[in-house]
Amino acid sequence: VDRAPFASLIHTSAKSASMWSRCRRKDSSSFSENMYFLMKLVHFRTIS
Repeated sequence: VDRAPFASLIHTSAKSASMWSRCRRKDSSSFSENMYFLMKLVHFRTIS
């Protein structure tokens, strides 16, 4: 399994997640929402 694209996807997702959580720091649940969204995104990218 080639891990390079997956690692870059994780890196890009982490950057976008930090930006997103910075925009949505109102509630404490936003971080878990972001992580849930990221896991769904990674899963979707992996199976497609």
